[in-house]
Amino acid sequence: MPIESAERMSDLELVDMFQGPADQTRAHLVIMKAQDMEVLPSESCDKQD
Repeated sequence: MPIESAERMSDLELVDMFQGPADQTRAHLVIMKAQDMEVLPSESCDKQD
């Protein structure tokens, strides 16, 4: 999912999707965007790519 799409989600949608407080999720999105990430890593991402 693109980070920009996640940023447009409502707090309720963020809590439902990421199973955590929306404010913490939004803070993580800001950090990932600052690191020039464009998409959220998936659960199946092995971090070796």
